[in-house]
Amino acid sequence: MMSNEWLVKHQQHFAQLVEQQTLPHALLITGVQGSGKSELASWLSQFLLCEKKPLGAEQPCNQCKNCHLYTQESHPDARKIELQGASISVEQVRQVSKFLEQKAQLAQAQVVTIENADKLTESAANALLKTLEEPTAHSYIILQTIDAEHLLPTIVSRCQTYAIRPPVGAELSSTLQLNSQDPYSNLSHLPELSDPLLMQQFNDLRAFFINFLSSSTGRMQLIAICQNQEHSLRWLEKILVDELRQKAGWHNGHISSDTQLKNEKLFNTTEPMWKCYLLLKAFNQKSRTLAQFNQAFGIEKLFSQMQQLIS
Repeated sequence: MMSNEWLVKHQQHFAQLVEQQTLPHALLITGVQGSGKSELASWLSQFLLCEKKPLGAEQPCNQCKNCHLYTQESHPDARKIELQGASISVEQVRQVSKFLEQKAQLAQAQVVTIENADKLTESAANALLKTLEEPTAHSYIILQTIDAEHLLPTIVSRCQTYAIRPPVGAELSSTLQLNSQDPYSNLSHLPELSDPLLMQQFNDLRAFFINFLSSSTGRMQLIAICQNQEHSLRWLEKILVDELRQKAGWHNGHISSDTQLKNEKLFNTTEPMWKCYLLLKAFNQKSRTLAQFNQAFGIEKLFSQMQQLIS
């Protein structure tokens, strides 16, 4: 059932806790997009509801009535809370509280999974906190997020946190059968690593951006690309980090004379480059967290500030 090898250790750990009846009432599963948070939460939910798993089992039986109902997304003792628009509302959380006030209908447990828990509104987060503070018997709440820092500290403190850390570099490439020589590749790079067209677009953007940083030209081209390519701002952050690693000598292997020449020109000093990285990082953070953020205007301002730094 588990599609990612790196989830197996979490699966084994949770199975042991369930058997020992020591699984926490509230769990927080964190990890980057694509790390398998939803897969792990779904597996655990079914494992808790399964009525036929033998002692010491590490998988639900997939044969009993509870398993069939769960896989059909119709189990009366399971609830999944998902985004409705840009956030999770207080009404959705109140429905969870009402659900958990009831007794389980078929299984020995009730399970609630909350995806994108960092998108809880303030009132929804406070309502969830009350539910976490007063757990009902045999109930489990599984929160998932890519950014635990945007959850109330009081919510985090009432959950047992499990961080999913997929392999990187050669190990990731081998596990997912990817063709990548990047020692720092991770799951956030999966779109371009698994799609030749996206990889070509990434390489094109890299060429434009390196030229911009070394010559302070081509700003309007970069703005146009970034306003039309959903991955571009993440790619720019990777390109900057890669260049800083290159300057620091973190990469091994031979460097062509042409690349070396560009690097020497690019890194007369690392201070402007580092400031560009901080600008981009702050921009990406605002883009993710501010609902009314004007991204088009922000991109123009970002490259204008970078141009001032490198001119």
